[in-house]
Formats: sequence, C-alpha cells, structure tokens
Amino acid sequence: MRSLVREGEAVARWDVARPRQSSRTAGVRLAGFRDRGTGPVAVQVIPHSAVTLILEFGDGPFTVDDATGRQHRASLVAGLAPGAACMRGENVMCVEVHLPPVVAYSVLGICPTELDRTVVALDDL
Repeated sequence: MRSLVREGEAVARWDVARPRQSSRTAGVRLAGFRDRGTGPVAVQVIPHSAVTLILEFGDGPFTVDDATGRQHRASLVAGLAPGAACMRGENVMCVEVHLPPVVAYSVLGICPTELDRTVVALDDL
C-alpha cells in the first residue's frame, strides 16, 4: 500500500507493509513503514488505546516531539494516549507495533500506567 502526504514543499511517499496473517497474540498489530519522499516531513502521531513500540531502522534522522516539547530520537515507546506528538524525519524506515496493556507489561517489563501520556526512548526502558 502506498500513500502520499504533502508537508510544505516536501512530499512523503510511504510504503506500508502489514502481515497477511494476524498476530498469534490477541490485540498485537504491526506495520512497517518506509519513507520514499523528496525531503524532510512532519507527521502528527495519532494516539491509540495500546502501547506503541516504534523500532527505527532508517539512515535518515528520525525524531518524535512529544506533548511536553521533548524530542526523542530513534526507537521509542509511546504510552496510552501520549497526547499531541509529531514525528519528523527523512528517509524513515520503521516498524510500529501496537501492544495491548497486558502484553506490553509482558514484553517491556513495565506497567503501562507508568507510560501513560508519555513517550520514552526504548533504551531508557
């Protein structure tokens, strides 16, 4: 699936890949994203009712500005309803994994309520 998003003069062309089969663990969803754009782009992050894990693999710079104005680089975890956040980058390649709260605790070893309304660098967990 491809999408096109215009941001100022830059154009983001996203390749999006999703598994053909659903996860063996109930509620876990994932998708891979690759930016094939012509310059830097900023995209609003949409809150989910799951903990979001983003694993970054691209060569270009990748940051997320959270609701408090802090910037997070590379791989990160967004808690339940992280508030207004914006992803900025160029040549971004990442995998986004949505984890239900019970699964998030098992995978990340932290209670999802401790991540409520926050974005945390994966290395900090």
